[in-house]
Amino acid sequence: MKTKMLMIALIGLSLSACGSVENFKNVRQAKQPVVTKVAKHFDVSFEYSSSLLNQDAALKLDQFIMKNEITRQDDLFVLISEQGGRMGELRAEEIAAYFRHVGLKPKFKLGAKQGQKQSVQVRLDRYIVSVPRCPNWSQDPSSSYNNQASSNFGCAQAANLALMIGNPKDLIVGRENSLADGVYLSNTIQSYRAPKTDSSTSSGVK
Repeated sequence: MKTKMLMIALIGLSLSACGSVENFKNVRQAKQPVVTKVAKHFDVSFEYSSSLLNQDAALKLDQFIMKNEITRQDDLFVLISEQGGRMGELRAEEIAAYFRHVGLKPKFKLGAKQGQKQSVQVRLDRYIVSVPRCPNWSQDPSSSYNNQASSNFGCAQAANLALMIGNPKDLIVGRENSLADGVYLSNTIQSYRAPKTDSSTSSGVK
């Protein structure tokens, strides 16, 4: 009788274990790319009472551009300080013109207090994308007894997106609308409505 009661108790314990409810408050989510902004500063020096870039300052600007491999996708700012007055504005415009000359698109931005009276600060904002904790094979994907996603779930998709994205900033905010090229759009519509036929097909060649 005691043996029978003991067996019943063990069976009850096993059934209660099988009927336990998994806690799904902390469900493992798929990995997502993480975008981080990195800012770099550079001071452009000018001669006293001059708003023209000298040869040495232009050379250092070239080195700053090449060292950081600046492209038009980066956010490039020329900081204007209120302490610089009109001379500071002229110097900022001179730097911006130099950037535009090499194909970049700088923007003006009010900066903090001017560190050196004979210099203007340039700031480069760049966005870097990464996929933290990937790959992650800490959990065996074939033994998911609690119906949770694998520890490596989503790593491949997130890594591929990080590699394909042209500008990581696009993962944070969309780009501003720009003016459309009316001539290009009209030519596309005309080509669609009246496609040009191949000379070989029109001459009766089969």
